[in-house]
Amino acid sequence: MTREIATANASEHRSLCFMLGNVGAEIERMFDWRRRGDEEQVRRSLARALDLLDRALAPPLSSGARRELFRLREVMCGQVYNPALYNVAPETLSKYFLPFALLSRTYRK
Repeated sequence: MTREIATANASEHRSLCFMLGNVGAEIERMFDWRRRGDEEQVRRSLARALDLLDRALAPPLSSGARRELFRLREVMCGQVYNPALYNVAPETLSKYFLPFALLSRTYRK
């Protein structure tokens, strides 16, 4: 429980770009585990990515940003549980997250 509180506290002070860059890193791990054929690790990576995304949704956001992040959540889940639902290629998700990772590195404190 203490670890969860500490992690939640730390994420309060992170920018949305930073948090989405971390979601993207976890999604990349998920794709890597899928290529290796380890579905258990795929599900674990997805769970970590969803936890990070939920933390990004916690602070106040505009309705458009909130809607985009909820749709992103659906697409991420679809990658594991129903890939044909959104028909989004892994490369497309990688391209989506890359600018967030680069921007968060640029403005790192």
